[in-house]
Amino acid sequence: MSRGIWRTLGIEPTTDRSAIRRAYAAKLRGMDVDADPAGFARLRDARDAALAGVADPVAMLPDLDDDSDDDKIVADGFFTPEPEPLPQARVDPVEAERDAAIDHHFRALEALLFPGHDDPSTAEEAAAIAHHGYALLADPRLERIDFAVGAERWFAEHLAIAIPRSDPLLERAAAVFGWIARRDDHTLSPHAREIVDRIGAIRFATLVGDPGHRLHRAWVELVRSDDGPHRWGTTGGRVRELLLVVRQRYPDAEQWMNPVRVAKWDRPASDNPRIGFYIWLVLIIIVAAVRVLSGPSDDPREQAPVVIPTLSSDANLLAQHMTGKGIAALRQEHPELAEAIRTTTAPLPGNVDPAVADRAVDTLYQQRLLAGFAKAPDDLLRDVAAFELDAMRLLAPTIPAQCRRFVVSSDPNLLNQGLRERQQRLVHRIILESDDRNAGDGSYRFTLPSSIATTIRTRTGLSADQVKNALSDKGKDTDVCAVNIALREAALRDSKNGMRLLRDMRPSGDDN
Repeated sequence: MSRGIWRTLGIEPTTDRSAIRRAYAAKLRGMDVDADPAGFARLRDARDAALAGVADPVAMLPDLDDDSDDDKIVADGFFTPEPEPLPQARVDPVEAERDAAIDHHFRALEALLFPGHDDPSTAEEAAAIAHHGYALLADPRLERIDFAVGAERWFAEHLAIAIPRSDPLLERAAAVFGWIARRDDHTLSPHAREIVDRIGAIRFATLVGDPGHRLHRAWVELVRSDDGPHRWGTTGGRVRELLLVVRQRYPDAEQWMNPVRVAKWDRPASDNPRIGFYIWLVLIIIVAAVRVLSGPSDDPREQAPVVIPTLSSDANLLAQHMTGKGIAALRQEHPELAEAIRTTTAPLPGNVDPAVADRAVDTLYQQRLLAGFAKAPDDLLRDVAAFELDAMRLLAPTIPAQCRRFVVSSDPNLLNQGLRERQQRLVHRIILESDDRNAGDGSYRFTLPSSIATTIRTRTGLSADQVKNALSDKGKDTDVCAVNIALREAALRDSKNGMRLLRDMRPSGDDN
């Protein structure tokens, strides 16, 4: 066997199967399998050849080219005769079929756990990871101690390295090998201990993610992606209790929290912004009472109102908010939209309620979003679907109720900074596509191709009725969220029906 396999794997020749698999996994993590299928094939062949060499040490010697006389071994002027073939052992067809199936599951699982990037798995990939992993964990040979020892080591190493992509398989593997029951056993490997800690964090996050849990409000407060003030109804005692539980028992769960929000709650009581807010509120009330009691002032500086520009009063500010461009630049690129913004922000008569102006701004914003979707090109619709998909994946584990109804114009405070910036850019692009035609009422209907419906059922594991209900926004939050995620994944990947579905999922407007 050519020693080039060791160069491909990046290690010295070895008979250590674990070292070979670790080298293969390390190389695979740094490879884009889709962009370099030939390189992936070479890496996989090198791994297989190295593992075969472990079973047959002779195979680790350099290859001899059968077509070159110079490479053949000569004895007494004659070519060394080929050795007599060894008698072939009888192969049990049932065992051969089982071994082929196990090998298929093994290869598929490795490709899913180490796809060449560190992105979380999609719903389809998670289902496939569970399918292939469960099949391997059901191998009857695990009843043999000698086989189970090697298998346990392989699963612990590979699943720990592949977190979070391996999350769908952690519970089952831990149950098969008894890792949770042995969590206090000093002989438990570091990889298995890491998996047990991860399982604990996932279970805890699921528990406090339930709105009925006593720490749910505190959990939502800490996983919020915005950095604004605390929400009303969230008590400091519950938040600090949650942080104490996490840090003492489930430290891995803190990775899902917003570090800025955690830092705010970690402040001493004297630095608590809510306490500061109450103090300022009391001071404002006292000052206002003193002014009322003392009567009007003759100082013109105190009588002059302070005018703060708002979206409903400043055309340039509203243009920036809606399109990312100032009103002057917008007049050059989209004069009709610039005029609509100028008209909306025109001064109102003195006897008109200012709330009317705010409603006018909101109406313009919503109408332009609908009209922009009606004219959006394919690439913009794909970008919107990809953004919504990433946002839903973020919300699904902790706030499925928000995930089920999330769209590109939803509350940006639900998102992290990166997603908020993407959302803002997309909204600007959509509005810049709009014109002044009637955008309709925002309703829409779409027909789901059977191929995509089947894909959604496969990815979510839901029945046809559950999928149908979820598409009508009925059923559990988790089901609707999972179906919305699978719907966008399928539409983005289906080259035949996907683009039409992405367009049908958006309000088409009214051309009349």
